[in-house]
Amino acid sequence: MEILAKITKALAAMSSAEVMALALKSGVSYFTIQKIRSGETKNPTINTCEALHKAIRAVLKEGIRRNGA
Repeated sequence: MEILAKITKALAAMSSAEVMALALKSGVSYFTIQKIRSGETKNPTINTCEALHKAIRAVLKEGIRRNGA
């Protein structure tokens, strides 16, 4: 699966709070993430994809730790 498809899938499963945390961790604006999430932005830059990919892993790990899993 290509990286953009993985990012889009992860974004679709995230809560609004997780998306906000992702914006803070990645340095990508919340509104840019929302545009990618909704499909309005279909071809984000490689820098955006790389930043999101790294930050998604961190945000999801933090969420798992908070939930006690």
